[in-house]
Amino acid sequence: MIRVVIADDQALVRDGFSLILNLEEDIDVVAVAGDGRQCLREVARTRPDVVLMDIRMPELDGVEATRQIFAPERVARRERPVRVVVLTTFNLDDRAATAAYRVTHFQPFDPVSKRSAATLQGPDGPLEVSKGAPQVILDLVKPSQALRQQVEDAIDDFARRGYRALGVARRDGHDDWRLLGVLSLYDPPRDDSKATLAAARAQGLAV
Repeated sequence: MIRVVIADDQALVRDGFSLILNLEEDIDVVAVAGDGRQCLREVARTRPDVVLMDIRMPELDGVEATRQIFAPERVARRERPVRVVVLTTFNLDDRAATAAYRVTHFQPFDPVSKRSAATLQGPDGPLEVSKGAPQVILDLVKPSQALRQQVEDAIDDFARRGYRALGVARRDGHDDWRLLGVLSLYDPPRDDSKATLAAARAQGLAV
């Protein structure tokens, strides 16, 4: 079992990575941290195999936290090695990362099928990706009952905290679809929400 600590100052990022990684049978997210100092405490407490480290965090940034993780005195006390994987979008050029892929077909969101889809030609051949209502994506993937229940529990947890969810899936060539993860999204209230609700009630609608 690979033990993982996630360090990122954004709760949605932590929740998203935790959900995706915990879907893997051989990965266990043992702790999350919102800043570098908390990350150091969790690494000492949980003794993970891998730390997913954001670079830009308050209190102590990811660069300094990584340096302290590998300080000789800490390494000497450690029973097994730890690896740090840096997570950041700082100065990354998305165009360079996607230059090897070409979209050959795109299907915008369909309110009937409740998903969007795209076909791409990549360096290793064609692939398809789809994003949409989590239940629809689960039906596309046809996961085990255990995995389906785990995803549904995560969706319910997001909903209790005011987030909605989108499922994402991929398949290469004619292989089976596989679940990439579930995204949590937050839609802030519109400025005219109160007036819209008042107008709806004035028209006799139960809101």
